[in-house]
Amino acid sequence: MSSDASCEESSAREGAGYDEAFGSGNESGDSSIPSERETSAQSPDGDESFAVGDKDEERGDEMVVDGEDSDGDEGSTEGTSEGPGDNRPFILPEDWAVNKFLPRMSGKVFRELRIRYQIPDHIPIRLPKEDERCYSGRTADVGMYDAMFAAGLRLPLTALHRQLVDFLGISVTQIAPNAWRTFIGAEILWGSFSGGHRQLTLDEFFYCYRPHHIASSKGTYHFNAREKGLRLVSDMPDSNRNWKSRYFFVEGTDWVCRQEEWATMPRGYFDNTWAFVRDSG
Repeated sequence: MSSDASCEESSAREGAGYDEAFGSGNESGDSSIPSERETSAQSPDGDESFAVGDKDEERGDEMVVDGEDSDGDEGSTEGTSEGPGDNRPFILPEDWAVNKFLPRMSGKVFRELRIRYQIPDHIPIRLPKEDERCYSGRTADVGMYDAMFAAGLRLPLTALHRQLVDFLGISVTQIAPNAWRTFIGAEILWGSFSGGHRQLTLDEFFYCYRPHHIASSKGTYHFNAREKGLRLVSDMPDSNRNWKSRYFFVEGTDWVCRQEEWATMPRGYFDNTWAFVRDSG
């Protein structure tokens, strides 16, 4: 791999998003105006040092290729979500990992989130209530893990990131941090090799990867390379076992997109309901 590619892969590991590396071209002076339009999604319920990744549950998203994981692809055996058109039905299987973790984010870490991960002031965030899990279907507020942002995710979501979760038919939060790191790393590589002139497409990404249900963290997905030669991003961090307890809530709908982008939203809403990956995924 060339030195330029190595540099871009390093940026992916450190959590730099595509927009930070190349610019999105979508900046607007009106982006600070809160959107008054509601999404139709059925959304989540509701240590001071930081590391990302999960040794037991996520290391496989860059080490495993199809056919090498003895657990197989559980998404196809446990059911799939409804197709596009209406909100997905609410489901919360007992064996999903989200049921097993209570909030452990400190006030100090929470207070630093907005500056550390460039969360705009007009997007309200809050700490979980006592015993409030990241997802239960009892509140419209959306639970998100700070490890997702350390992996490069930013708010409001980019059009490509919305397309990704819409295509898979799952929630933003169900994509594991290292899976976000893989996807955003691929975005950075595509931008680098094209001199910043073109962005990654879903067809290109899913030519190289496919979603895989994490056996030891059910309800969460990573991306497996279809072949060893198609693995684009490697050297994932694996030092943190506690990311599933480090979550906060995003209120309202301004996190979904910029206000001017609502008019281009497919079906006019963004469904963030937790689900199983669609067959098309």
